[in-house]
Order: sequence, then C-alpha cells, then structure tokens
Amino acid sequence: MARNILSMAIPMTIAQLVNVLYSVTDRFFIGHIPGASSLGLTGIGIVFPIISIITAFTNLFGMGGAPLCAIARGRKDDKTAERIIGASFYMLALTALVLTAIGVIFIRPLLYAFGASPDTYPYARDYFLIYIWGTPFSMLGLGMNGFINS
Repeated sequence: MARNILSMAIPMTIAQLVNVLYSVTDRFFIGHIPGASSLGLTGIGIVFPIISIITAFTNLFGMGGAPLCAIARGRKDDKTAERIIGASFYMLALTALVLTAIGVIFIRPLLYAFGASPDTYPYARDYFLIYIWGTPFSMLGLGMNGFINS
C-alpha cells in the first residue's frame, strides 16, 4: 500500500516542486540584475497574482476532473472516465487559449490594474509575456497531471 501511494505521490510532488522552483529561480536571477533588481522583482510581484489566477483555473479542471475520473474507473466505467478526461483536457485547452488571448490583448491595462507603474511596467510586461505564451503548455501539463494517478 505504501509503495502504491509513493508511486503516485512522487510524480505529483516533483511537478509541484518544479513549479515552485520556477518562481524561486526567477527571483534569484532577477534579484542579481545590476541597477534594476528592485524594479525587476517588483515586476515579478505584479505578475504573481495573475499567475495565481491561471493556476486556479488549472486546478479547477485538473483537480476537479481527476477524482471524478478515478471514481468512474473504480466503477469500471471506462467510457465515463474517458469522457471526463476529454472534457477536462478540452476545458484546460480552451481556458488556456482564452486566458492567453486576454493576457496578450489587454496586457497594459491588466498589469496597471495589478499595480504596475511606468517604471515597473517594462519589467512586468517582459516577464508576463514569457509566462503568458507558455500558459497553454503549463496549464495542460499541470492540469492533466492528476489524471496520471486516476
């Protein structure tokens, strides 16, 4: 039993650890930029709530669908499990594309709404653009992770 739990928990833990290390690594390197480290770190801080919102949508469909899939598989109802996986994947992909489009189209007002100033906007914009273009891959990768165990 413990072996089964570990075999399922380790991949999920590694995925979450990589996600956290992403933020820590960004802060480490940006904090060492000569002459602009405080503005760069402020730019990251402005983008962080938006990343949290994107992560919330990821968890909505990933963590919401995986238990339903596991329940269906436990009942030996593979058709329902496949529909749940498909629906979750579709919703993750659709939401990722919508959030990416909103982020790219409304980048300036969005960042200013979250606290950017004329000094911090260029740093926040550059960081945000890198993150937002990777959003579909991030959402699909993290969102479908729970289905590995189910």
